[in-house]
Amino acid sequence: MTHDLTPAATLGEPRAPGTQTRSPGEMALPCILLVEHDDNLALALNRWLTQHGYVCTRLRDASQVHDTLVSAQPALVLLDAALPDNTGYQICQDIRTDPALSRLPIVLMTPRSTALEHRKAQALGATALLPKPFRLHELETALKQLAPAHP
Repeated sequence: MTHDLTPAATLGEPRAPGTQTRSPGEMALPCILLVEHDDNLALALNRWLTQHGYVCTRLRDASQVHDTLVSAQPALVLLDAALPDNTGYQICQDIRTDPALSRLPIVLMTPRSTALEHRKAQALGATALLPKPFRLHELETALKQLAPAHP
């Protein structure tokens, strides 16, 4: 069972940080930066996020994360813990060192969900940990709690 998440702003309201408009006159939608190297998972998440009222910007590796954070100004980052060129933990820590991004919610997706992983993720600045594989309702719950307030 899925529930629709309402867009962040209504027609005519100014664009808030973390939102994007698809074209002039359309609603501002929350933007999610998805950093995931697995193409199949990224495709499924992109489709689900789009169907639930989000704009999804996807990266396969860490090389463009900082530039994309600046240009897309996402409302939330879904970050794979195991990327080919870096770890999600290191990226999370790097994001937290930038004062302009210090409050950006980061959901770290990891294949391990131990108490040690939770402590490590929290210590490095992750807002939430989502163990892989996860059910879509778990993602939906995290987004409802961490994405911009919906009117």
